[in-house]
This record gives sequence, structure tokens and C-alpha cells, in this order.
Amino acid sequence: QTVTFLWRMAGKPAPKSNKSKFSDIKEKDYFYKATIWASEKKIVAGYSDGTFKPQGKCLRRQMVTFLYKYDKQVNGKG
Repeated sequence: QTVTFLWRMAGKPAPKSNKSKFSDIKEKDYFYKATIWASEKKIVAGYSDGTFKPQGKCLRRQMVTFLYKYDKQVNGKG
């Protein structure tokens, strides 16, 4: 949900790729494009095992990191 929120806040930009690098993100998922976009923008990196864990909890420190990276990558700050 967090990634989708950031993607929508950015105006739902189309990702450059149509394929997710995360093994647990499927094309039918409502957050599919948002996750690809956030990965391309280096807002999210996922886990070392190649997963994103979309049903996992988003910790406060993760959210702060996402917001910082969003501001840096999308707004050009930082």
C-alpha cells in the first residue's frame, strides 16, 4: 500500500519496464506497476532473496526511508 500511495502521489507514471524483478509480485496485483516504478526509482530494493513481501508489515523506519528516497528521486532533493 505504501508503494502504491507514493506512485499515485507522483501521478501514476508508467514504469520503463513491464516486468517485475521481484518473484512474489504478479502482473495481476494492483500494485504491480507501482512496485516496478518504485524499484526503477530506487525507492524500494526488496529483499536479498529476490522478493518484495507485499503482505509484510511496513515499519516506521522503512516508511521514512521510502519518503526520503521519494523526495530525492522524484522531487530532485537531497
